[in-house]
Amino acid sequence: MPDDLLPEQALRVWFLLHLRSALNGLYDPAVLGHSPLIRLFRLDQRRDKIFALRDALTGAVEALHPPASEPAGSRFWRTYQVLRSRYIEQVPQIEAASDLSLSLRQLQREESAAREVLADYLWTAYGLADRVGEMAQMIASGFASGEPAAGDAPKALRAAPALYQELEALGRSEPAALTDIRAVLGKALETVWPLVTAQRAVVEYPTGGPPLLLNLQAAVLRQALIGVLSAAVSHASDGRVSIEVQAGLEQLAVTVRAQACGAPASEPQDESLRIAGELLRLSRGALRILPTESREAFAACFTLPVGRSVMVLVVDDNADTLQLFHRYLAGSCYRFVGAQNARQAFALAEATRPDIIVLDVMMSEEDGWMLLGRFREDPRFRGIPVIICTVVPQEQLALLLGAAQFLRKPVSQTDLLTALDRQLNQPPSWPG
Repeated sequence: MPDDLLPEQALRVWFLLHLRSALNGLYDPAVLGHSPLIRLFRLDQRRDKIFALRDALTGAVEALHPPASEPAGSRFWRTYQVLRSRYIEQVPQIEAASDLSLSLRQLQREESAAREVLADYLWTAYGLADRVGEMAQMIASGFASGEPAAGDAPKALRAAPALYQELEALGRSEPAALTDIRAVLGKALETVWPLVTAQRAVVEYPTGGPPLLLNLQAAVLRQALIGVLSAAVSHASDGRVSIEVQAGLEQLAVTVRAQACGAPASEPQDESLRIAGELLRLSRGALRILPTESREAFAACFTLPVGRSVMVLVVDDNADTLQLFHRYLAGSCYRFVGAQNARQAFALAEATRPDIIVLDVMMSEEDGWMLLGRFREDPRFRGIPVIICTVVPQEQLALLLGAAQFLRKPVSQTDLLTALDRQLNQPPSWPG
């Protein structure tokens, strides 16, 4: 990548990087809530900024829907089909490739090209060409060094295209999955161990304890950890590096400190830390350089969100509907469990203690209205929000009977996930 890369080109690469992250996490509030696109799209002052960003992205995809006169199978149709299948419907790559009669490699190329088209649309729609200074400041402030000097921003911009290309390759080779942070940290330590030996340093790292599982791309996290650990070890000549892992309810924190026998070699504000910070940001994390204590040459802390698994009990006597909703929830923070009648619903509610119940009312034997009453009367389930999801237009009745929300069938994936998100972020709406 040439050193004289135009700023707008680098900014577009950074924009593409975060657009891809937001699309992949379109139905994950934690992903969208940390996206810099919220600020870019002027949504940061809105109370419903997460929903607003989702609406902005899905609306942009739908704006690319070709007119009826466009021949089937054209490039315009393929772009729209790929964007809708992979991101709005969140169809896994292998399944999407089969649906579109493509090989997996072809689909990956089509995805990259489709994101470029979507980026062009959003870039124009939000007037980003006139806001390059604002975007450059966002990039600079997003790196690990906190508030960088003015000279750091051009370096960050030049690094962004190469970083984007590397992340594209990592994204194609490995999807996000439950990953043990201890195992990834151990692998990163193995990689930097020759540097530990060369610096004659000692590393203190707690190896015991249960696995700490996070939903992320292990390869991306490993590269970030290598950057942080390399910076720490390079400042620990004849000294010691300590690593502390702390797991909380909402986030996991890893603190790395380095002590040297002599004076610190240099300030730990190097390019590897900036890239590590951006990599962690793409994993919904953050990297902070900490003030050093006595005899310390380096101190940093990175945090990663602990994803919550939300249990959703879907009660519907139609097996096709259960299968559809199961697919809707795949890849999100919501864990599906389905029941086809009242007896199964109560048994599963007792066994799983769901966070949210989605209930149809048009069922044989005991209908959903009766089941809703039983849930509301039982003290074990009274506090669980129930979303009535039915073809009948009885919203007022549903709310009066104690439902927290009402959805009219047919329901799209966006409708369902938005309703679930709202129940996570507000108290139940029924009395008592």
